[in-house]
Amino acid sequence: SRTVQALEADDQERHEKWMQVALCLAERGRLSTAPNPWVGCVIIANDGQTLLAQGFHERKGGPHAEAAALADAKAREVPREQLASATAYVTLEPCHRGPGKSTPPCDEALIESGLRDIHIALADPDPQFGNAGVAYLRSKGARVVVGTGAAAVAKSLRPYLQQRQHRLPWVVLKTASSADGAIACADGTSQWITGPTARAHAQMLRASSQAIIVGSGTAIVDQPRLTLRLEQKDLPTDWLMPSRPPLRVVLDTRGQLSEGPLLDTAEAPTLVCTTDAAPGSSLAVWREAGVEVAVLPAGADGCGVDLDSVLAELYARGVIQVMVEGGGKLLGAFLQHRCAKQLRVYIGACLLGSSSQRWVQAPLTETIAEAQRLRMIGVEQLGNDVCIDYEFDDD
Repeated sequence: SRTVQALEADDQERHEKWMQVALCLAERGRLSTAPNPWVGCVIIANDGQTLLAQGFHERKGGPHAEAAALADAKAREVPREQLASATAYVTLEPCHRGPGKSTPPCDEALIESGLRDIHIALADPDPQFGNAGVAYLRSKGARVVVGTGAAAVAKSLRPYLQQRQHRLPWVVLKTASSADGAIACADGTSQWITGPTARAHAQMLRASSQAIIVGSGTAIVDQPRLTLRLEQKDLPTDWLMPSRPPLRVVLDTRGQLSEGPLLDTAEAPTLVCTTDAAPGSSLAVWREAGVEVAVLPAGADGCGVDLDSVLAELYARGVIQVMVEGGGKLLGAFLQHRCAKQLRVYIGACLLGSSSQRWVQAPLTETIAEAQRLRMIGVEQLGNDVCIDYEFDDD
């Protein structure tokens, strides 16, 4: 009995190892696949040791991971009889034939290749396709195991899973504050609270996001460009660059933004989310500059743009992850609304004192029992600065 258990444990360890290889492949497309998920696939010979083929999804409209792996097997001239005894490891359920698909169904391609042993980390959370691929594979006689390496893959795909399950983007709040919690001096100056290493580090968060949100006050005072300042050498080895720059989103309730780099759409697209309170002249200025405009409901008590409507607008545009840059009032509004999933704080090695501007400019709680709780998921030293990542505790 112990011998059987030991063999089963060895098998499970081997399966988990190969799924980890598939996940590392998937991560190479993390920045480039939106609105699709990043997926990897490896095909392993029946000895459990030999990698026959591999592939990952590079960008929307291109081959999915399974198709890329099968193309790799063809290029390597892997015989069909060897594929028939091999095992495929895929990080996300193979897609099934259905409406809206622009690529051939991967479940059919796997069966046509002769593969009959398939490990899948996660079922597709998309209600339109979820479990259809698994059902098809099993109906054709394939042995399908779902759940291999699931925890690691789910952690990688958190933004995508959130977007598909809840029909809302994964929201990351990002701030850079002094060691005493300030984002600007009394006169509004803030460049720079953090050093160049921390600022370069933040570019990866931008690259992982398909949209970046700022409030109109930040857009007017700071005149940010919100563009990617990232080169291939800055990415992890073999990762692909984003297919397009992030959408720059300005929340401007009353049409105050009339000039500045965010109205220059030559470098990156801009969307202004506004309300009926904005005059027609502002809408005309934006549209003449090539800026997209979404007129949305106002928030509670007529304050700001309704955040649920903003997120719904971005979901409809295929945004998986949105990064909220600030300023303090906007970050405070997202915290009050409790719609963020992650918080990244860059803490600069400086002190600005009691006259400075705090990074949360909104009341959040009157008693400690009602305070929002965070779960730290990462910390990193960046020169003299520190980056701390939190997730919001839904409990």
